[in-house]
Amino acid sequence: MAEAGTIGVSGVYPPTLQSYPIGTLLNRNLTVRAGNCPHRALIPELIDVVAAGVLDPGRGVTVREGLGDVVTAYQEFDDHRAGWVEVALDPGT
Repeated sequence: MAEAGTIGVSGVYPPTLQSYPIGTLLNRNLTVRAGNCPHRALIPELIDVVAAGVLDPGRGVTVREGLGDVVTAYQEFDDHRAGWVEVALDPGT
C-alpha cells in the first residue's frame, strides 16, 4: 500500500456515518478531499446525455436480479462478492 496519497470522496454519505479512521490517515500521510455531489445541478444534463445515446448507464451494471431475490441480492452485494460491483434490481422479474 502507498505511503502517501490523496483520497477523493464525492457523492452523498449516510447521516449514520459518524466516524472515520483518522489515525490511519495520519500514519499513511494521506490527504482527504471531500464534498457533496451537486447532483441536482447535474441531473438535467445527464438525462440529456443518456437520452441522446452518448452514455449508456447500464454498461456499469455487473449483476441484474429480480425483486423476488432482493434480500439475497443485497446480501451478496453487502458481502462484496466477486462481480457484485453495480447491481440493478428489475421489478419485472
